[in-house]
Amino acid sequence: MGYVELPYDTQGGLPIGAWIGPSVEARLTLERAGRCGVKYASGGFKTRPLWKKLGEDGRLRELFEGSFSFELGYENWMKKKGYEDAFQPEFAFWAVRGN
Repeated sequence: MGYVELPYDTQGGLPIGAWIGPSVEARLTLERAGRCGVKYASGGFKTRPLWKKLGEDGRLRELFEGSFSFELGYENWMKKKGYEDAFQPEFAFWAVRGN
């Protein structure tokens, strides 16, 4: 896709000279929720290019920013075994690609 909005704003917006290139957005689901004690599972993954530059050696370097979130809820019998009500990892990340 052309551009994705991320759920956080680490620098008050994109920096001057930001590279607006193709972005990736994906929805995550567990295909067989309802089995193995999992009641529901869903989340998302987003990444967008932020910066690119040719190094002195002529090689391209790129910086991306992104976010990942996932929510997993358990059936009651799993909760009785000590599992928490829901598992919800969520984090922002930076990724570097250098050729």
